[in-house]
Amino acid sequence: MPVVPKNPMPTAPNVWLFEIAQAYRDAAEVVALGPLVGQPITPDDLYMIAPDVCLKFRGIEPTEELRRKAIDAALASHVATEGQTKGIFSKPHVSFAIAYLASHFGIGLLDAEAVSDNMEFVEANQNALSKSG
Repeated sequence: MPVVPKNPMPTAPNVWLFEIAQAYRDAAEVVALGPLVGQPITPDDLYMIAPDVCLKFRGIEPTEELRRKAIDAALASHVATEGQTKGIFSKPHVSFAIAYLASHFGIGLLDAEAVSDNMEFVEANQNALSKSG
């Protein structure tokens, strides 16, 4: 059964960039919670919650199955990208963007070409992404 998002999806790379910046800011709110749970959380860790933020921003109920699909896609993309582009994850905003877009792929909302096209735009505009997030 296809996943139907309640919230509209961006339709252009520049709109994705804006949404990713918003999603990153949303995710960054957990950094302050680290001391409360006795676990340091840094911006480098935020890519790990990108799948949950993806589901939240799409207005999709985070079922165990959908979370697993989004997480698996994000982690697989992380491993594959690191192998192809050394040092890319030294930039937390870019790392988050990769996981966020891959999460959409994992739950069937984006195809591989759309992820690649949007990621190329994000990489080319990563300074704008980091300034807005």
